Amino acid sequence: MFTDIALAGRGLEFWDACTVHNPTIHRVADQYALFYMANRFEPCADREQAIRSKRIGVALSNSLYGPWKRMDFPLIDAGSPDSWDEILVSNPSFVEDRNGSFKLYYKGVDRISWEKSHGNRKYGVATAGKLEGPYTKYAANPIIDLSVYGESYECEDAFIWQDVEGYHAIMRDMGLFGDRYGIYMRSHDGIAWGDPQVGYRPSTSYTREPPNGLSREGRFERPQILFRDSKPTHLFVAFRGGESLGSTAAVLEIRNSDSDE
Repeated sequence: MFTDIALAGRGLEFWDACTVHNPTIHRVADQYALFYMANRFEPCADREQAIRSKRIGVALSNSLYGPWKRMDFPLIDAGSPDSWDEILVSNPSFVEDRNGSFKLYYKGVDRISWEKSHGNRKYGVATAGKLEGPYTKYAANPIIDLSVYGESYECEDAFIWQDVEGYHAIMRDMGLFGDRYGIYMRSHDGIAWGDPQVGYRPSTSYTREPPNGLSREGRFERPQILFRDSKPTHLFVAFRGGESLGSTAAVLEIRNSDSDE
């Protein structure tokens, strides 16, 4: 049941003036942290300006129902000219590391691939000693780059977590297995990642919904995981369809976290 709007654009005097989306919420000590992506562009601006202003921020609250307190500057900014994340940064994924530090993973796009084909999406990481930052980008970013398997292969919407076995990532595939699949990867340190595996299949593998003819049909996006007793139990995703034939949420039960279900 809808109760309230947690965050919205707050005016052109702020970095997060306009679109506020791609949230991921985590319990950190005695508060909640809502990481999100936002942008800033003039009314009726073209798509290019909207995309190039994407940045990552955080809002904090003592309750999931708010109120949420935002910072007046982004946690992660776009990179310098000719860097791998020069065009934009977005789609944050947060990990409170077992060593007490904080890791913020994020999507970036470089200028050369953007001008060639509207970008090849890759993932980097930044670390901080405090939740609110400052976050320092890893010098050898990007750390997840699917173009090594094929020039046009890329990924986005990563959700990354840590357990006793190391780090895990689930994300939207964009070419390796197919753009309606999800990818799963493992890492011992959160920096060096193993080869991609199928993380989830097209939505038609899990629902009985008939073909709807919508764009992006059969494609899950923005995977987020619910944990109980430190174990992943449910996968939350967005897709096109449902009763409204629009943007719809779906929940999948994770029956065996060691499989590709």
